[in-house]
Amino acid sequence: MRGRVSPPYFNKIDEAKLTAVAPFAIRTISAANLPPSQLPQFDDFEKRLKTLLEVAESLSGELDIDKLIPMIMSRACSLLNAQRCSLFLVEKKTNMLVTHFADGVDKAIRIPASKGIAGTTASTGEVLNIADAYKDKRFDKSIDLSTGFKTVSILSVPIYNNRGEITGVTEMINKKGNKTFDEDDTRMMMAFNVFCGISLDNAKLVKASLDLSKQLSTFTEMSSNFKTKDAAE
Repeated sequence: MRGRVSPPYFNKIDEAKLTAVAPFAIRTISAANLPPSQLPQFDDFEKRLKTLLEVAESLSGELDIDKLIPMIMSRACSLLNAQRCSLFLVEKKTNMLVTHFADGVDKAIRIPASKGIAGTTASTGEVLNIADAYKDKRFDKSIDLSTGFKTVSILSVPIYNNRGEITGVTEMINKKGNKTFDEDDTRMMMAFNVFCGISLDNAKLVKASLDLSKQLSTFTEMSSNFKTKDAAE
């Protein structure tokens, strides 16, 4: 009797792709009825969608978190044409947000997970698209004051892991050309963060597995040394 072959199941990356791409697929179908005057705008949208899918493939193939985070942020800045960007990850033990990437800042920034623009997104899951940061009471000016940089527009989007928990926040800062982030930017970043969440989660699991493996190797070596010592005595 032949062994039964298990049916192929979709994995988390497949789910992420579908979740991220679905809104764009709907818009693509709707674009069939667009008047010619709107087609150039759609052409730009199509290019960005292709870039998003290329980024998704790159992220899903990288498991080194130290390489993954810079890749995420450089692609995100390019994708949204942002002047600067930051990635905050949630530190559960302390309930703090910690930057693992921040343009123009030498040291890691640590803020309470409920403070500022990023903290509001991390604690509520709300996407914040702010045209003028200095008019928003939640904005923390201290970083601008210490770096001399002037923040104007901000797009703050949560990152979820594959269990639906908020594990971080991406902040896109200052849309180039003195523009503000629009709805397409928001959709693009939300889709992008779906892939980010899954990729970061997988990278953390791989790192934890490697760390555990190193610890076990150390214990095994110590045990072997003790046995050798006992035998010699």
